[in-house]
Amino acid sequence: ELTVGPLESQTVSISCCHTDEMAIEEALARAERGQQVLWIENTVAQAQAIYRLLSARDVSIECGLLHSRFLKVDREHNEQNWVALYGKDNPIARQSTGRILVGTQVLEQSLDIDADFLISRFAPTDFLFQRIGRLWRHDNKRPICAKREAWLLTPDLNLAIENCSLFGDTAKVYKPYILCRSLA
Repeated sequence: ELTVGPLESQTVSISCCHTDEMAIEEALARAERGQQVLWIENTVAQAQAIYRLLSARDVSIECGLLHSRFLKVDREHNEQNWVALYGKDNPIARQSTGRILVGTQVLEQSLDIDADFLISRFAPTDFLFQRIGRLWRHDNKRPICAKREAWLLTPDLNLAIENCSLFGDTAKVYKPYILCRSLA
């Protein structure tokens, strides 16, 4: 018989952010301070748009993009590279500089990556739990300024109930009713 003991209790600070611009500035600031930032979007188009905005900035922060529309060979190479940088087995590369990895749901489930800070476009609760599970996943050494923290990009609940289009393309991926219930 296999028994499993209780897990260590972990607290994550979660904040709602209503503008992409504010989240972009925070992602860049965190990466400049040496943190490994993970940004998860709900559509490939959203991920590409955020990646373009971040990588166009005149800063020396490494910025990557992962999603399911890459050719298989390119996606495998890209995933191996980012898992090596955000994983548990390469502490020297991980600590050498801050980075920002932007992607879609591939980042939420299929890769063993570990972020210091998470920004996520709002999604149903079960998906948010998966995404938050990418924070501090391993016992990696972290910058002193790092906190176990996630920012959720979301509209105001009352406004979203009146106008589901405030969820943008996310409302094409997930039912607006589910998004509003999750936000509530």
